[in-house]
Amino acid sequence: MSSTKWAGPQSELLTFATRWVRSGGGPADLIRDRFGMNEKEFFARILDATDHDNTDQDNTGHSITELRRVARQRLWLQRA
Repeated sequence: MSSTKWAGPQSELLTFATRWVRSGGGPADLIRDRFGMNEKEFFARILDATDHDNTDQDNTGHSITELRRVARQRLWLQRA
């Protein structure tokens, strides 16, 4: 995946999620250790951050679409 630059308060979350998007979003223990939150909160924040026009214009639609797909999938898996 090409280098992605994010701006704003969620940039660290989005950068992490982008790095792990092809592996399903990243391991739950790494998310907890790095961000101090569970998977449900992390992926809900990813969806929120990508749902508005506050993402960096340098990102491709594909990367945002893929982030949202992975986040929705991980949230769905948490329901089980």
